[in-house]
Amino acid sequence: MNLAEALHLELPTAVAITGGGGKTTTLRTLGEQLSGKVWESTTTHLGTDQLDIAEHHFRVEDVDQPSVSAWLQYRTCLLTGDFTPDDRVHGPTETQMAAIYQAACEHRVSLVLEAEGSRSRPLKAPGINEPATPAWSRVV
Repeated sequence: MNLAEALHLELPTAVAITGGGGKTTTLRTLGEQLSGKVWESTTTHLGTDQLDIAEHHFRVEDVDQPSVSAWLQYRTCLLTGDFTPDDRVHGPTETQMAAIYQAACEHRVSLVLEAEGSRSRPLKAPGINEPATPAWSRVV
């Protein structure tokens, strides 16, 4: 049995992954195992060394029809925000993430998010504003 089957996810789904270790691996694994199209993202940040977890990486500027059409060309894609000077990439803004969720629902695409940053540490205590889990997440 694979992870997607073990979680008994109803597809398409919206999953937020939290915790101190294994989030990016879980993000990659669910992207590979879920059937149908999967958009992967983060509500916090990812290291630039983690941008290969999907077939294609898009830096989100607008969530408009041309952008969504481009994302739909791939079975899995990673959607992020801007790069930082310290080898990280932010997630899309809260407004962009809400629009991404709406587009995912409209096109029956699963959305899998890393919803907490631990900078590759195996254990961490959540900050006061963590985890950064969207209200529309179906599974945390």
